[in-house]
Amino acid sequence: MKRSNTSRCGFGLTACRCSACHGRFIGSFRVSKLGMRNSEEGGYIVLITVLILGAVVSVIVGFLLLTGQNASIASNGVVANANAKAAASGCAELALGAIAANTSLTTPVTVNQTLNPNNGQTCTYTITGTSPNFAIASVGTVTQGAKNYKHRLTITTNQVLPQVNVSSWQDSQ
Repeated sequence: MKRSNTSRCGFGLTACRCSACHGRFIGSFRVSKLGMRNSEEGGYIVLITVLILGAVVSVIVGFLLLTGQNASIASNGVVANANAKAAASGCAELALGAIAANTSLTTPVTVNQTLNPNNGQTCTYTITGTSPNFAIASVGTVTQGAKNYKHRLTITTNQVLPQVNVSSWQDSQ
């Protein structure tokens, strides 16, 4: 191999540039350029790194979006259940008011009420039994989309005069 452009380095060694390999020689030993890579190889490493990081970030973002959406749907269900329970309680109070207004009520009596048409909140109560031992079955319903949320109450009375006395108030889903 022919050496050309020989010169002396700062340490007194002979250094040259070989036109065949473009490497640096000190004496008869080839010294590679440490830390230097082919620019194309470095570009592929950066590209692959960016693609991998992009995929990982996309998976994380997708996971967070899905869990956030599920939490939102679950919280809407909790609110609808609470509204259904409120509707059932409201209907039970209406039934107790009907008993207080007419203590010799002829049963069975069934009444349907729309409490809030905006969120589909309705209720139904049925009064059975004879004075003073009436039984009230109250159902509150909230419709959200295609799903109905229902809450049921069962109330019994044991006295109607001088005021209505509730002997039992039970939630039943």
